[in-house]
Amino acid sequence: MPGFRDADIYPLGRPDLARARRLAHVGIRQAVMWTCQSPSCLRLAESVKQTLRAIGIGVRIKEIPASAIFEREFTPGARYDIAWFGWEADYADPSTFIGGPASAFPSSLLGTRGRRIARESISGPARLRAFGRLDIDLARRAAPAIAFADLTAQDFFSARIGCQTYQPIYGMDLAALCTRRP
Repeated sequence: MPGFRDADIYPLGRPDLARARRLAHVGIRQAVMWTCQSPSCLRLAESVKQTLRAIGIGVRIKEIPASAIFEREFTPGARYDIAWFGWEADYADPSTFIGGPASAFPSSLLGTRGRRIARESISGPARLRAFGRLDIDLARRAAPAIAFADLTAQDFFSARIGCQTYQPIYGMDLAALCTRRP
């Protein structure tokens, strides 16, 4: 994504469960997780439940129909602690993530800085740097959303198909495909 800056925010390595338990016992001990009703959603919710149980946080899973989950998640005052949603870039611009789903989360860090970036009509490399800094600050301080998976697409073509152009946001450019002469 244009503007992305690599930052060592969540260091990999062996988890420090003792520290995680101390931090967990400062606040919530029971969390509500909303999830859709599909088997894959429920498996993910159970995984979250087991992971958080290890640090002393219980998770109550509430299933919500897929057709209603996003609207309910983004309703001001909605009463949940954890929810998941799928999101993909509509175009290669950081505002599709930071200005899209994340803008619904209550975070003064996002609200003030995100609106400032848009209001001041910052453009070009300066705009991308501003979004890159905001992304890192959000991940460090507020973490309104985390990325945990990415879709993988595979396209299979016979040897006769040429002109294969992969576009990182939309995938294979079908309109560009052509046939090769034998």
